[in-house]
Amino acid sequence: MGDIASLVLTVLVPSVLALLLWWFTRDDIARLQAARLERKREGIFRKATPQRIQEWLISYYAGKGEDHHLYAMSSLPTEMIVPFLTRAEWSLLNRRAESLILFPAEPHVASTKHNAAFIERRRKLFGQRLWNQRIYCATKLVSSDTGIQVEVGYGDYYQFLSACGPLADELLFAISDGRKTPYRDKMAPTLDVVETFPCKAHAIGIHSLVIGRRRDGEFSTILHMRSQKVAINRGTFTGVPTFTFQPHAEPDDCDRDMFHSFLREYLEELYDKEEFIRDEADSRRPRADWWYELPEMRPVLELRKRGEARFHILGFGFDPSHCDLVICACLIIDNQDYWEKALGEMKKSWEASSRAFRQEYLLFSSEVDGLLTERLIQPGTAYCLDKARLLLEA
Repeated sequence: MGDIASLVLTVLVPSVLALLLWWFTRDDIARLQAARLERKREGIFRKATPQRIQEWLISYYAGKGEDHHLYAMSSLPTEMIVPFLTRAEWSLLNRRAESLILFPAEPHVASTKHNAAFIERRRKLFGQRLWNQRIYCATKLVSSDTGIQVEVGYGDYYQFLSACGPLADELLFAISDGRKTPYRDKMAPTLDVVETFPCKAHAIGIHSLVIGRRRDGEFSTILHMRSQKVAINRGTFTGVPTFTFQPHAEPDDCDRDMFHSFLREYLEELYDKEEFIRDEADSRRPRADWWYELPEMRPVLELRKRGEARFHILGFGFDPSHCDLVICACLIIDNQDYWEKALGEMKKSWEASSRAFRQEYLLFSSEVDGLLTERLIQPGTAYCLDKARLLLEA
């Protein structure tokens, strides 16, 4: 009995005491861990600013002899390139949206495994709001009678993060800690490599602008600074809406229409319709386009029908931070009454920064030029702005 009592005293009692100590201090421990992660996160992003990220990417691809594939802005008073990998023939002003996307009879389905540890690090270290949903993935670029097309398959967002997210995280650590970039050196050293989609789960991003004609005849657009809670391009200005091309409903006929997806995101990002984020609204409705009847959406559809709103594909390329394929587009609204009314009704969504909120910027202005030259605008949006200016000047 003495041996048993001794065992209890030397093993069990300390374990119980340790458990009690953890129980009463667990909140303090959690706060300390959260504070440590916050300091580490801020240390990374203090160095990896939007400007330094763009400069690093330009330097990397110029060093690989790829600077001719970085987009050269043409609407600025001075020469400037942005880290957006593209080709001259991928400029597609006035190309019909449906002619760019190609769904084969049996679309490819990504088989990339989820990297749970990587996703959890994103969630904890970078404090990002992440969830999984189906997405469309770019699988191949093909030539056709209508020109270059993007062949599309299926995947999910966690597959994209697992496959392409390491490119972006490697970039952050290269800037903040001076680390090497072996994954980028293998998967994305040149545009020739990137356009083969080597990561096997390349999302399709749609970067767009909504541009309206004001009563004074000038054009203005909407730019948001991205929240620190989003997974991509935090802290930069982007056009609205900017989103991942994805299916929401069964069957997918509506969701394969890029303009349909654009309109859905128009509602979510410009009117803070958060119920659209996770398909909650669709599950209770019999038709995938039920929201066409919402009062915020009907006028846009009517304007397009009357020719007072025009949707343009501007071109495409790759955002080298994650190497997702980015299709650039804009909606141009000529109805001045609608534009003035809509600007007064639009709200900030969760994807916009919590800083002082402002939406409208004159499209042809030194202020936008300044944001571009200071590299505060995300490269896909910079491409959109440049191409939209060229389109409206023609």
